[in-house]
Amino acid sequence: MGVRQHYLILIGSDIGSKYYDTDEWDKEDCLYEKYELNRKSKSGDMVLLSDNYSGKYFIVGKLVRVDYDVESGFGTFIPDTESEEFQQGKKEVIDFIKEIYSLDVEPTYIVMTYYT
Repeated sequence: MGVRQHYLILIGSDIGSKYYDTDEWDKEDCLYEKYELNRKSKSGDMVLLSDNYSGKYFIVGKLVRVDYDVESGFGTFIPDTESEEFQQGKKEVIDFIKEIYSLDVEPTYIVMTYYT
């Protein structure tokens, strides 16, 4: 099995790899399993994205668009931070991160290639 790449657009925040706790995997209701990016993840889902290769980021966010295995690309995407979609997603991410990590964040659009 090789490395796969996926294109993502999300509303989220990089809270830092120091908040990624490997002990979480041992818990019965593991957050990483519940919110991992997988083929069932779709626009509107909350995800936790960790850079397992270099530890450079730990992103918590809500998917806006996803292109698994770089199959079709996104076409044109023009971020609009004034849109209802962004404002609602931003609030959900703020509430989610506050509840789980007790952090105050300022979510933004994140466009990235994610490797699994």
